[in-house]
Amino acid sequence: RKPGRSADRHRGPTTLGVISGAARPALETARGILASAGLVVNESPDMRSWLACHAALVFPLAGAIYACAGDQARTCRTRDALVLGIRACKELFRALGSIGFRIEPKRLKTLIGMPEWYLVGVMAKAFAGEGARVAMFGHANAIGGRGELGGQARALDRLVRRAGRPLPSWDLMLPYLEGAVDPMPDGSRK
Repeated sequence: RKPGRSADRHRGPTTLGVISGAARPALETARGILASAGLVVNESPDMRSWLACHAALVFPLAGAIYACAGDQARTCRTRDALVLGIRACKELFRALGSIGFRIEPKRLKTLIGMPEWYLVGVMAKAFAGEGARVAMFGHANAIGGRGELGGQARALDRLVRRAGRPLPSWDLMLPYLEGAVDPMPDGSRK
């Protein structure tokens, strides 16, 4: 699509960053390529934290999708899956913070601080949209999607276990990412 078209107005910036200064030339090349395609680029000052926080957000949300058999409408109406995803996210962010990761991007601090009842509604509405169908459900349900997400979730799990904190919601969510348990009952609200 050409810049300025409807879908482009809703596309967020692409976040880039480096973990090692030796990668700066590659970052500048990538920034130039994306900018020439009309994409907005933000640079994270702490890409290590940004990547860990991205995982702490995405994996529990993907787990909520898998807890509902990958079905978009079912996920939106199964409150227990949404609550479990939200609680797991919050646990992971607290664990990451306790082992020295900053919350990155900073706007995630607002999300983390919102009450669960509010986030359930926001999440159900966001999951119902076309963007979620393509980006989130499409990725989660793609061939190899669960294997990729489950494997990366295990890597995140090893990292957050260093915090020594209890992670009860994450412990319940992880088996959904790995396909080790049956989906929740449709519409479950316990």
